[in-house]
Amino acid sequence: MLNRRNAILGTAACLAAVQGCGPSDAPAPISEPLRTDIPLRIAMAATKIQSDAINRSWGSVSDQPLKITTTQTSRDSSAPIADLIAAAENSDVVVVPLNAVAELVANDAIAPMASDDMQELIDDLYPALRGGVVRFGNNAYALPLASTLPALLTTESTAPDSPIATWHDYDQWVGEQANQAAGEPTAPGWAAAMFLWRAAGSAQRWLFNRENFAPTIDEETYIDSLALMAKTVARYPQPRRTPDQVWSDLLDQKIAGGIGFPTRPPGNESEIRVAPLPGGTNPLNQNKPLFDPWLSVIAITTNCRQTDASRTFVQWITGGESSESARRQIAPFAPVRISDAHDLSDPYAQWLTQKLDTPVTLPTIQVMGAAEYYAALDDQVIRCLGGKSTPAESLAETAKSWRALTARIGIDPQLRTWRRIQGIEA
Repeated sequence: MLNRRNAILGTAACLAAVQGCGPSDAPAPISEPLRTDIPLRIAMAATKIQSDAINRSWGSVSDQPLKITTTQTSRDSSAPIADLIAAAENSDVVVVPLNAVAELVANDAIAPMASDDMQELIDDLYPALRGGVVRFGNNAYALPLASTLPALLTTESTAPDSPIATWHDYDQWVGEQANQAAGEPTAPGWAAAMFLWRAAGSAQRWLFNRENFAPTIDEETYIDSLALMAKTVARYPQPRRTPDQVWSDLLDQKIAGGIGFPTRPPGNESEIRVAPLPGGTNPLNQNKPLFDPWLSVIAITTNCRQTDASRTFVQWITGGESSESARRQIAPFAPVRISDAHDLSDPYAQWLTQKLDTPVTLPTIQVMGAAEYYAALDDQVIRCLGGKSTPAESLAETAKSWRALTARIGIDPQLRTWRRIQGIEA
């Protein structure tokens, strides 16, 4: 971990002889100082507020200038993957959604993190992050900036009388003990993620057939999950909430609880209980974490002209000293390293670190055209929750859209990608 400015500069100096973005066989001369007259080029799928926070925090530990350009992506529309590829061609480092990694790799836009110092950093990540985010075949291409996972959140006074084991139990709690004052993320852009978190514990075949990449999203277990989701969401006084609205309403005692995660500090007066998500009917998937396809990750580009500075920056932003305030601008709760200093007195932190210690995960939607697959599902889940279609109709239409996307992209590249994100080299 990088502790202070001279430590960062010293680390970079040890690597200063390396040129380009691949590992070097020759040792770097220790005496050569890091050049600080050439800005490190960073392209981010982020807002200017987030990039400004990174600039300020980095400036407190390093003299290396940053040139940050932002590319806007939106959860409720397809990510401009062509823009992300173009940005990578003119940058040293990119921050992108996890769902963009497959296409960036396919277009040779980001490089494997194969150096010893990067491997040490990867080894320090929580097992779930190594398996569900970093792993892409036999290589690591991107590191997570966050580790947020959803949980069942209640206040001390509204906690369920008995453990909520299933989504049927949760529906009953919402309708009875919570008096329907509850919520979960179902706003545009979030509905698909929430549905997948619900379906993960019951699905027998996860998203796609491993033999022919045919979608399984319209199978009975998914239909049942969406039907129960629609029933519960209809009880909520405000059905279209974002995670921030769920968390804020819980802290303000407008709701008794719901599904979500912290988006800002709870305050000393708030006592929040945290429990695992309700389970489903498939015991094999019960405890497997499933990461959001829009989780922010960082990668070094193949056109990187400052490998040393890029690696130093990646080491810092993924958990280095003074990076926490910047990372909190990107994600509300962002421990990614086992060696991170975090407050284990916080109930969510305690629960999350235990969850991240699980080595086996479910693969998220991370294939070629992933944002389009996600958007098709999100649209149909929202239609169902709004009463415009039945669960079976919505998921049949999703499967139809997915098959059309696969026909356009090609089955073979999708099968190879789907295997690689599960750690199988295709």
